[in-house]
Amino acid sequence: MERSDYAIVVTTLPSEEEALNLAEHLVDARLAACVHISPIRSIYRWEGHTVKEKEYRLEIKTRRFLFEKIEAYLKNRHPYDIPEIILLPIETCSKSYGEWIGDSIENF
Repeated sequence: MERSDYAIVVTTLPSEEEALNLAEHLVDARLAACVHISPIRSIYRWEGHTVKEKEYRLEIKTRRFLFEKIEAYLKNRHPYDIPEIILLPIETCSKSYGEWIGDSIENF
């Protein structure tokens, strides 16, 4: 099977309301076919301190070539100084799922 051009972009947000709002905008802008939102607990180092926070993880289903657009979109709307924006390639997926992603997002 060929390597797919589909990907998941991961980011986190501090509140469920912000996560829902950003996810809806990404889908409406056709940058994402789907966004999964999950509550998580994060422990991280920030400005010399260990921080423990409740956050919301977004898994943005998209195509690889849209990463730069999604990154710019997130940077302009994200409340964090340094937001997590990670691209996870989808090595393979079912043909029908991949077609659905492709049909649901912006095509150039």
